[in-house]
Amino acid sequence: MRAAAILLALFAGVFCLLVARAYWGIRPDMTTADIPVPSVPAGAGPINVVVLGTSLTANYDWAGELGDMFANCPSRDVSVSVVARPGATSQWGLEQVDKVVALAPDIILIEFAVNDANIRRGILPGRSRANHQSMLTALAEKRPEARSVLMTMNPVSGARGVLRPMIGRYYALYPDLAARN
Repeated sequence: MRAAAILLALFAGVFCLLVARAYWGIRPDMTTADIPVPSVPAGAGPINVVVLGTSLTANYDWAGELGDMFANCPSRDVSVSVVARPGATSQWGLEQVDKVVALAPDIILIEFAVNDANIRRGILPGRSRANHQSMLTALAEKRPEARSVLMTMNPVSGARGVLRPMIGRYYALYPDLAARN
């Protein structure tokens, strides 16, 4: 139980860094003096985070626990919503763009590479890239003020790993897509 709490705290710290980088433009080469301090207007609503993904999001409560951790943020409330489905691929994610936009997100966390890499799903790397690019483009057009963050999830092993022999290739799509978008 204690190890799970430590891992969750570590994940939350990394997530906070990702959110800061995506939402406020913080980069690894910055010093603390370079980091912009966002102004939060009085009475501003919560920062809306929407998590778009697979069973790794749908079946586990990490997004809810993340929202609970943000309850301690001193400057602004954070709301976390989940749009996820077990077995979902980037094709399904692309079909959910309007649902995500309707939630008025400020930050959109996206994770589909793990299922796109599953040989039973039939999503080749080129199709995965095209689906993700279309998703990112549509989100940027419909909600330009939102920041999208592409997430690779836990490593896979055993039978799950056997079903994803090229997962590294799918995960490698995300840095390139992030840089382009």
